[in-house]
Amino acid sequence: MRNKMLKNILKITAIISLLLGTISVLAQNDNKKIKIYISQGARHPALDATTKGVIDGLKDSGYNKTNTDLQIEYAAGSIPLAQQIASKFVGNKTDIAVGIGTMASQSFMKYVKEKKVSLIFTTVTDPIGANLTSSLKSSGASVSGVSNYIPLEPQLEMFKKILPNMKTLGFLYNPSEANSVSCDAEHGVGVGGASPL
Repeated sequence: MRNKMLKNILKITAIISLLLGTISVLAQNDNKKIKIYISQGARHPALDATTKGVIDGLKDSGYNKTNTDLQIEYAAGSIPLAQQIASKFVGNKTDIAVGIGTMASQSFMKYVKEKKVSLIFTTVTDPIGANLTSSLKSSGASVSGVSNYIPLEPQLEMFKKILPNMKTLGFLYNPSEANSVSCDAEHGVGVGGASPL
């Protein structure tokens, strides 16, 4: 699981580097700093590690305080706050918005559709179900990123090995969260029913 997270952070760094390659040439011509603004949906160890990985990847690619205006804001799990952050970032004319988590990423989609921002998302379980992209291959829009989807079946098998007498396993379900809805639709583990172990 940790290796998958590291691979995803490397993918995000590569995507950002590709986008920044073009923006860097334009910025150098104008002697402007590149604006990379990160919106993180909530403080959480996995999301914090992703944000740190993106920042470290940018530094490793030569982006620093002299050539980059890097800002990070946290939405504290609040959809209205995530939308305010997105609006602020777009108003400040960010070159690239990075959404860490589903809610933070979704908050930029209005502006992506209006062609006001390019979005890189990460730590999103179901980017298609979250309406961030129509395809995992190419979105056809100014959106790119990586999913942190991990199949449920291997996790259930691990639970069975660790607790062979387990009869019931509960899942937290939030119908307003795209990840919960996707998991329920795929496996019937939310309000739609329960899968036998």
